[in-house]
Amino acid sequence: MVYNRTLSCEPQSSTRARLAPAFILPLLLTCPVLAQTSNVLTGQYNNSRSGANLHETILTPAAVSATTFGLLFAQTVDGNLLAQPLYVQGLTIANALHNVVFAATSNDSVYAFDADTYQPALWHMSLGTPVKAASGVLIGIVSTPVIDTALNALFVVSYTVENSTLVYRLHALDLQTGADMANVIVQGAVPGTGDDSQTTTCLAAGGTAVQPPCVPFVASEVMQRPGLLEDTAHATIYLAFGVVGGNEATRLYHGWLIGYRYAAGVFSQSMIFNTTQNATQTGFPCTTPPPPSNQCGHGGGIWMSGRGPALDNTGIYAVSGNGGYGGIGTGNWSESALRLSGAGVVKDFFTPNNYSDLNARDLDLGNAGPILFNSANTTAPHLLVTAGKAGMVYLLDRASLGRFSSSNSGVVQMFPATPQGCGTGPGQSLCYEVHSTALWARTNAAPLLYIWPYGDMLRVWDFDATTNQFAPDANTGALPAPYFPGGGLAVSADGNSNGIVWGIVPVTNTYRGQGMLYAFDATNVAKQLFASTDYWFATKFTIPTVANGKVYVPTSASPPSVTPVYLPQLRVYGPTAVGQALRLPSHKRHKKSQA
Repeated sequence: MVYNRTLSCEPQSSTRARLAPAFILPLLLTCPVLAQTSNVLTGQYNNSRSGANLHETILTPAAVSATTFGLLFAQTVDGNLLAQPLYVQGLTIANALHNVVFAATSNDSVYAFDADTYQPALWHMSLGTPVKAASGVLIGIVSTPVIDTALNALFVVSYTVENSTLVYRLHALDLQTGADMANVIVQGAVPGTGDDSQTTTCLAAGGTAVQPPCVPFVASEVMQRPGLLEDTAHATIYLAFGVVGGNEATRLYHGWLIGYRYAAGVFSQSMIFNTTQNATQTGFPCTTPPPPSNQCGHGGGIWMSGRGPALDNTGIYAVSGNGGYGGIGTGNWSESALRLSGAGVVKDFFTPNNYSDLNARDLDLGNAGPILFNSANTTAPHLLVTAGKAGMVYLLDRASLGRFSSSNSGVVQMFPATPQGCGTGPGQSLCYEVHSTALWARTNAAPLLYIWPYGDMLRVWDFDATTNQFAPDANTGALPAPYFPGGGLAVSADGNSNGIVWGIVPVTNTYRGQGMLYAFDATNVAKQLFASTDYWFATKFTIPTVANGKVYVPTSASPPSVTPVYLPQLRVYGPTAVGQALRLPSHKRHKKSQA
C-alpha cells in the first residue's frame, strides 16, 4: 500500500510538555529544570539534521570550564549505546514529574531515566533477543528513535532473533510506561531485476504481492543504522537501511527507505524505496574504469554514519553510498543525494561526476548525511550541505539539486574539508573522512558549519549569503582527531548567542577507543572550554545530547584488551555547584593496546 500525501516539516522540538519543579542531586548539586528549553525528540535535534540545540540557556561559554563543569553521574545500561539519547521535559511517570532522558541499547532495550538525578530507571523495556554480528557484537537497536509527545509515543526499531529468523520490528512505546502499544515487522518488496531479485511473487507489507521480477526486503542483509525520521503532520515514520556489515564483495544488499503511518494504534506501510532495484554485480551501470566487484552493482546503502534522513515541505532527503548508479529511468541511485516524495519517487538528485572513482575506492558520498538550512540569498534560499569519505563538502540548492553533469555544474559549491585533501590522510584511500557535521544557523550573523574530520583539526566555515557560499575556513582548532571516526559534533546556543561546540572523540586506536568529551567556544574553536578527565569508551558515530543545562554522552563497553571490564553507560555532565567536577568512584586507568 502506498501512502502519497504532501510532506510537512514541523520542528522536532516541543514546548507543549509541562515544566517540572526543581530536583536536587543529593548532597551536592541543585539541578535547574525550570529553564525554557526545547525537547530533543529526534537525532541531530531536528528534521533539518543541523546537530544544534538553539534553545540552551544554561550552558554558556563562561559557565563551562574544568572548575565549574564536569561529570555528575552515570547510568549503567545492558548494551552499547549507538543511538543518540533523547530528552523530554516535564513528563509524568508514576504520578511524578520528571525531566526524562531516553537511551536505547544494542541489547534491544530502551530505558527512561530521570535526567537530573541519579536514581533507578523510571522504566526499562526489553524488545526481544538481539541479533549478534559476526564479530560477536550485539546489534539490536543501533538507530536513534524518534519521539512524538502529542501521541505519547517513542518510535524505535529493534533487530531481533525470532524463531531462528532475523526480524526488524518498528515499535511504538508508551512514553510514560514503556509499554509496547503497537509493533509491526518490517517487510516489503519492489519491482526489479537487481541482485536478490526473484522470478516468483514477492511478499509485500500487509500480505499483498509484488509480481516478479521483484526484489524483496531481506532483514539479514541490511542494517537500520540511520536515525528514524517522523513527518509529524501525518504521523509517518521513515526507516533507512544500509549494509549490515563488511564483506561487500560477497554480501548482497540494497539501500532501502521505508515509511510507516501510525494511526489508531496501528502501523501501515506508506512507502517503500530501493536505491538499486535493477543493479547487479556485473550489469549496467558498471562502466570503465571498472570498479572492483565489491563496489559495483547492488549496494547503494543509506547509512549516513547514523544521521537520519532530513525533511522539508518538498520531500525527504537521503544520501546513498557505494553501488550501482544509472540515474533517471534505471532505478539505480548509489552515490547520490536524493529528494524523494512520500510515495518513494525520486523527484530530484545530485550525483558527483566522479561517482565511479568513489565506488572504486569505497568512498561513500553518503557518509555524513544531509543538513538543511536557509540562506538570505533570494536566488537560492533553501540549501543542503553534505560530505563523505573523500572529505569533499557539497553545497546544493534544494530547489534544483544539480543532477549529474560531467563538470558538476549544478553544484552551488564544493570544497575539501581539509587543506591536505584526499590521498594524504588516515582513512579509506588515505582520505580525511567526514562522518559528522553540525551547523549553527544564526540569524543575526553568518551561519557556521563545523567539521572535525578523521585525522584532522576541528574546522569552522562562515556562510556568506551574498555569494551563497561558505568562505574559506577562518578558524581552526588546535587538537587533532587522529582516530576513527573523528569528532562527533553537536552545537548548543541560546539562539544567536553563547554558542558551544561539543565533540565526542576517541583518543586511543582500539576498537571502541577511550573517549573524551570536548567543549569549544563556537565563535572561536581554538578556545577550548572543557575536556573530560573521567574514563569511558566512545561509541562510533555518536554525538552528545545537550539539553537544559546538561550533556548526555552515550558510551560502550570496554574492548577485550581492557581489564577490568567497563560496562556501557549513559554519562551525564553539567554545572557543578561545589566548583569542581563530581567524581564518582571508578576504576583506575589502564594501559590499552594501540592495535
